[in-house]
Parts: sequence; C-alpha cells; structure tokens
Amino acid sequence: MPPRTSTPANYLQTRLPSEMVALIFSYVAPTAVLKHVRLCRRIRSCLSTRHFALQSLRRHAFPSALTAPPKTLFLGIDLAALLAPFVALRSAHVPHPHDSLARLWFRMPAAFQEAFAELYLCDLSVFHAQNWAIGTAIPEALGRCVNLTRLVFAKNNLKGGIPAFVSQLLNLRALFLVHCGLVGELPASLGQLTLLEELVLVGNQLTGAIPVEWETMARLRVVNLEGNALSECIPGRVLAGWHNTLQVLNVSKNRFSGILPHELWRHCTSLEQVHVDENNLEGDAVPAGIGKLTRLQKWDCSGNIRMGGVIADELCVCLMLREVGLAQIERLRGPLPVRLGDLGSLIEMKLEGTPGLVRLIPATVGRESTLHAVLTRLYFPHYTSHCQYHHKHLQNEFYPTLHSGKKA
Repeated sequence: MPPRTSTPANYLQTRLPSEMVALIFSYVAPTAVLKHVRLCRRIRSCLSTRHFALQSLRRHAFPSALTAPPKTLFLGIDLAALLAPFVALRSAHVPHPHDSLARLWFRMPAAFQEAFAELYLCDLSVFHAQNWAIGTAIPEALGRCVNLTRLVFAKNNLKGGIPAFVSQLLNLRALFLVHCGLVGELPASLGQLTLLEELVLVGNQLTGAIPVEWETMARLRVVNLEGNALSECIPGRVLAGWHNTLQVLNVSKNRFSGILPHELWRHCTSLEQVHVDENNLEGDAVPAGIGKLTRLQKWDCSGNIRMGGVIADELCVCLMLREVGLAQIERLRGPLPVRLGDLGSLIEMKLEGTPGLVRLIPATVGRESTLHAVLTRLYFPHYTSHCQYHHKHLQNEFYPTLHSGKKA
C-alpha cells in the first residue's frame, strides 16, 4: 500500500495547535477567510470562535485607533446619492471605510457578528438599512448597540419577527420596520422602550393584538401599524397610557374589530391624524366626542362596513380639520352637519358608497369654496329655499337636541 500523502489541510488538522491555526488564518482578509471553514472540522472550529473573530477584525479592519467607530450607519441603496448627478440632491450619509464590511455582517457567523458589533458598532446612534434584500433575520448582536436612538429597516427582505433584543435598546427614540416581511405577534417587551417617540411597523405580516404592556410608552408621538393582519379590539387602556403626546395614529388595513374606544378622544387630545380605515370596526363612524380633538386634521374611517350612525355635529368644532374619510360606510345616514361651512380648512370629504346620507350641501358651505366643489362632484346639490322645510325636518329627526337646546 503506497504511503499516505500529507495535504495542507491534513497537516493543519493533525499537527499545528489551534492557536497557530487561528494566527495563520488571521492574515486572510475577513471578507475571504470564512470560505475556508469547509476545509475540515478543526479549521471550522478554529475560525468560528469569538477570539479568532476579534483577532481577524483587529488585524484588517481596525489595525489602530485612528479609525473611530461611526455614529451613523447607512446600508442599502442611497437614492439621494444615485440621483445627485441629475438632481440637486446630496446624501446626508458620509460613507465610512468599513461600510462594505458591514454589509457582510448579516451573513457572518454569530461569533463574527458579536465581534464586529463590539469593535465597529459600539458608538452607533443611528442604524439605517434601506432598499436592500438582506434575506436573513436581524442579528442579535445589534442588541449590543445600547446607544442607538434610531433603528430603521425599510424595504428589506428580513426573516422572522421583531426580535426580542430590541426591547434592550432603552435609548431608542424611533423604530421603523417598514415593508420587511416580518411575521409573528407584536412583542409585549417593547413596552420597556419608555423613551420611544416614533413606532412605524408598516407593510409587514404581523398578527395578534396590540399588547396592553405598550401603555408604558408614554412619549409616543407617532404610531403607524398600517398594512398588517392585527386583530381584536383597539385597547383603550393603551391609548390612555399614550394620552396627550400622541399626534398620529394609523392602524388602517388591518383586522381590528369592536368600537372605537372613548379613550381616543378623552385622553389623546393632541391627535392630529386618525386613520382606522379598512378594518372590521363597528359603532359610530363620527362619534360625539370627536369635538375634543381640537387639533385634528385628518379623520378616516372608510371601508368599515359595520360602522354607521350620523355625522356628529361636534365634527364642526374641529376647526383645523382638512380631510374626512367616510367612504364605503353604507349604514351612515342623515344629512351633513349644518355648521359644516365653519370648517374653513376642510378640502376633502370621501363619501363614496354612502347611500344613507342625505345628498344636500348645507347653506353654510360657500359656493366658491373647495369643499363645495368636492361635494358637487359627489352629486350633492346646494341648499336652496325649496328644500328649507325638508332640511329642517331632517335636522330635527337626526339631531333632536340641536334645535331644542336640551342636553341629551
């Protein structure tokens, strides 16, 4: 039998100590060294340790302290930079020498991810990945970035759900996970992010209810959960916890049910936009308490076919109102409020698919106003002397307290 020849892989596997194997491979660039894990089990074991990852990264990516870790990291396609030759736009992000290595971070072994986060992401305050098909889950090593104030993943093909380690980023002010294909339920642990001001989880496949533990996020200004498969009732207890800071609430295109909780107008008095369209909600589309939302600019309940009632006259107290959406609510009935013309900023009313509404423009709406033009396109005739008696009769029928002066 001929003598067995010794290959480099066999020599490394049988004779050299593990420390020497790690030292040899540490001279190979981190972007190429990981392909050698397929040589043999021993090499794979040596190259998969956190010690080797730190040794390799320090030798190639961070040979000295001259390259300081960045404060902001932008990964993906920078549209502003692409359009700069054609349009007067400039990217706000200045590329860091190791941004190309950061792109490989998502596909690195866990040991390399931990080491890279320790060396490169330790001072990071803004992480932004956009327009890039990542194809993996969000690395748990990102939980080491305790100084993060803004975390953005937009239009990335991520796997899994919202990772639990996000709740460890206690300094986070903004969390954007937009069109990333995330699945699963909303983590109750996000309630630990008491400094969070913006929560945007648009266009994923998230399910379940809004956790009641979220009531502790008392600084939230923007909550946008549009385009998921969330269900059950909108919890009033959570809205009460958000109280006066909440300005934008968007839960449209989900599967929420039940009625709008009264905490929406009793506690969230700073609301400027409310979007609850295309759900399975019930009750009044324009509740009587809406007049307490004096800063309200947009109100949209369109597409909730189980909603109905009359358009409460308190709507006319919201003098900053610009858009009202009540389309495809067949149970909506009665005339438009008499004082609708008081809303001088109102430029849009979506009333398609509302056969129960009385098609009559109140006399307070000026013929030259934008609102008059909008209502005319929806086949609402203007108030005339011929329908004065009919209009007064309708107002007494649907709003009996309006003319009597008595409280309900």
